[in-house]
Amino acid sequence: MPPWCPTAQLRRAISESRRTSAIRGGWWALCGGAAALAAIGIASELRPVSVDAPAEPVLRQVAEIKACGEQPGQVFKVEIEGVVTTPGSAGNFFLHDGTMGIHVGASEAGRGLAPGDRVRVRGLTRAGAFAPSIEPAEVVREGTGPLPGARQASYLEVASGALDGEWLEVDGVVRDVEPDGGASAAVALALGFEGRRMRVTLARMEGVEPEAWIDAAVRLRGVASGSFNRHRQLLEPVLRVPSPAFVTVRQPPPSPAAIPRVAVSRLLGYSRGAPSPHRVRVEGVVTRQISGRVVYLREGDRGLRVEIRGVVDLPRGTRIEATGFAAMRRGAAVLESATVRPGGPGETPRPVRAEWSRLREGFHHADLVAVRARVVDHLAAGDDIVLYLQAEDSVFEAVWRQPPAATLLPAKGSVVEATGIAVSGESGEPGGPERRDFSLLLTGPADLAVLETPPWWTAERLGWALGALLVVLGAGLGWIAALRRQVRRKAAVIHQQARHAAVLEERSRIARDLHDTIEQGLTALSLQLKVVELDQHEAPDRVPAGLGAARQMLRQSRALAQEAIRRLRTDTTGDEAETLAEKLRRLGEMWRASGMKGVSVIVEGEGRAGTPEADRELLGIATEAITNAIKHARATTIEVRLVGTATGRRLEVRDNGRGFAAEAAAPREGGFGLAGMRERSAALGASFEVQSVSGTGTIVVVEVPDAPVRRSAGGGAPPVVAPAGSP
Repeated sequence: MPPWCPTAQLRRAISESRRTSAIRGGWWALCGGAAALAAIGIASELRPVSVDAPAEPVLRQVAEIKACGEQPGQVFKVEIEGVVTTPGSAGNFFLHDGTMGIHVGASEAGRGLAPGDRVRVRGLTRAGAFAPSIEPAEVVREGTGPLPGARQASYLEVASGALDGEWLEVDGVVRDVEPDGGASAAVALALGFEGRRMRVTLARMEGVEPEAWIDAAVRLRGVASGSFNRHRQLLEPVLRVPSPAFVTVRQPPPSPAAIPRVAVSRLLGYSRGAPSPHRVRVEGVVTRQISGRVVYLREGDRGLRVEIRGVVDLPRGTRIEATGFAAMRRGAAVLESATVRPGGPGETPRPVRAEWSRLREGFHHADLVAVRARVVDHLAAGDDIVLYLQAEDSVFEAVWRQPPAATLLPAKGSVVEATGIAVSGESGEPGGPERRDFSLLLTGPADLAVLETPPWWTAERLGWALGALLVVLGAGLGWIAALRRQVRRKAAVIHQQARHAAVLEERSRIARDLHDTIEQGLTALSLQLKVVELDQHEAPDRVPAGLGAARQMLRQSRALAQEAIRRLRTDTTGDEAETLAEKLRRLGEMWRASGMKGVSVIVEGEGRAGTPEADRELLGIATEAITNAIKHARATTIEVRLVGTATGRRLEVRDNGRGFAAEAAAPREGGFGLAGMRERSAALGASFEVQSVSGTGTIVVVEVPDAPVRRSAGGGAPPVVAPAGSP
């Protein structure tokens, strides 16, 4: 930091104060007896002491301003005198104090200043758009003075920004002249400077035509400046020349006849000696005109981009002579700031149909080519349309600048032949891998020829179809879920009904079992006791035997009741090892033991066996039929016949009792006679038939098929065949 900067002076004062305080503290610390008092004295001395900052200095030199301006956020007063080198159009100007130059911001007093005016400026420092500058509070013109000596500078020095605000002198060749942005009274020169292109601005002067300087070697004096971004970084160096008076033509432009003609294939190629900074002349046939100022031509097998000064309409196939400056841009030669002289019409150029690998590598850059590719996508980019095309394994852009509003583009997936200008260029980071880009410039609908239309099943339609399928699938799954819920609800209802029906069936079965066991046993016991009662008077010696038989019947009834209860608890059918024939014989023996000597059991076809459930139901029917015949019909002879038939089994119970009429067929209240037999037959899927007429016997016939259909007791009675008057 310079010693005259106020910040440096303040730091030195603080450092000296601290050093003096340290010496004093060490001296007093050596006094042992007075250490405490010394400490208090030092503290009291140091506490009120403050280092007064020196009076804020006024900066009077550009070097001081630029040095202190490197401290961000600090502002200093400025009083400076110097000479105006380059005034601006808004009241700003560049000032030189004899050693360095600096920019001074806009003010009313700054308007009307001219180069060489001597001024005194009072104000404050500011950071500036790039380098430190002055924000003026007062600008006073004090006369005129000589301009400083111009410094010779290289392009690299100017482009670095280190010479910002300095008064320079450069030599170069004027390549182009155009209006300077928004300043109508200023022009911008494109100066060829040490093989580079630098922008130069200057005000117009009456009677001077800067366009006459194109291709002339000139010497310019002006201030180094530039264009900057928001981060105070230099984007482009600019030399600001006060007026054409500071332009010296060292060598006038060569005559058109003296401009050398160069083949397109030789542009910027090897040549002995120093390269010429002046214009060259090329010839060729127009292949495409992209805009009024850009045209592409072909000479032999090479294409070239020509950027024209002004607007010219050049039809395809026109032979032209273009004169301009050769430049390298993105790895390819272009002709800048060219003037064009049309010749006669030539043959319409045909597009080159080359291999994709050669196109991609840039062998046909700036030439008219035709590429077979598939349309991947297209989008609008401002007024232009960009198509993304795929050739082999690469995707490239085809740009159509400002097409008509009603342009019909090829559908995605179409195979087209795209005809346009091939644009190849090198890209990549410095030091990184080099990459070549390829794009195509289109000019009209004729440049896109559809060779194959896309298949109907495009990706977009397939997406819609899959979406619709997913919607249908979702709806189907929802319907299935709703149907499952409904089925579960109905299944729950059916299950409840089935449980209710099972309860009813179980009750009926319990009633039948109790009827078959307890009631029938009690009936037999009642008959036996009646026999004992008769024997008491007629044959007393048989009473003990009769009472013994009664006790035996009571034991059998109790055993039957226990067996029925056991079956209800364990859901078994009893002794499944005992056949139906054996059970019927045991039933007959029980009745004969009770005094009914006329009960007989006949079995035919004993080899045919049935299921335990069927045997139980048939045994119940036989028991009920015997009980009814004894109890109600007063029968003395009962024949039970079990016959095995070709289709199943038939059970017949015949008695010689009183029979019954139709009006007597219903069971008495609380009875389960015929109703129980019908339910048992229905459970087996068997036919049930009762034949009886009042005054004659009764025949009960049950036909059971080999594969009976098990039905619930309430599922409907089997067919019953009975004569008129039977139940």
